[in-house]
Amino acid sequence: MTGATKTKVAADLVVAVDGPASSGKSATFARVAEKLGMRFIDTGLFYRAACLTALRYGMDCADTDAICEQVLVTEGDKPWGLQFHTDGTVSIFERDGEQRVTVKDLGSPKIDSVVSTVASNARVRQKLMGLQRRLANQQKPCIVLGRDIGTVILPEAKIKIYLDSSVEARANRRFSQFGSKGALSYEEVYEAIARRDEADKTRAVSPLVKPDDAIVIDNTNLSLEDTVQRAVDVITGK
Repeated sequence: MTGATKTKVAADLVVAVDGPASSGKSATFARVAEKLGMRFIDTGLFYRAACLTALRYGMDCADTDAICEQVLVTEGDKPWGLQFHTDGTVSIFERDGEQRVTVKDLGSPKIDSVVSTVASNARVRQKLMGLQRRLANQQKPCIVLGRDIGTVILPEAKIKIYLDSSVEARANRRFSQFGSKGALSYEEVYEAIARRDEADKTRAVSPLVKPDDAIVIDNTNLSLEDTVQRAVDVITGK
């Protein structure tokens, strides 16, 4: 976006974005944030980073008590957390210091298979909720992504968007990203997304629901560019 004039948004603006897995939230709103000069916070990466760190230590991701006590720890004044870098990498700060990974590392099929277990745990979500809220308040104007942003993390957000898409469209996107490399068949990708939807929508703690006051963008038949433009229009009031 070098040389481009960004549309100005209010300095205190917080946009809450929710939606199911593989609906294109990260790809869409990273671009939207760049266009509008806003910070971009993907809370789903916190749960994925916790999984990656646990796996690195040889931990069982179903052992969420161990994850809370050994991964999501606070040492001194520095909490466990993430730092997003402009080169597309993410720094994970945890008990052994800094681990730098790519966003793609956090979206691997291995982490896909275990992240729901971690993300559905009440104790894990409680530990991360405060950190996510602090980041949003410290980094305004910002766009915050997740499954419960508009309902739990930032219910007071001025603008709420629910990005939706059919299971078929999401499976096609995910398969083109990972499955076509031979690791998974399309049917396996489809079934994994359907299971993730069910887990996200039926979990006891902070389930995925559309906030009553959210604006829905269904991108089943939209290109990435069209989805980005619709989101920009919603945020800027066009």
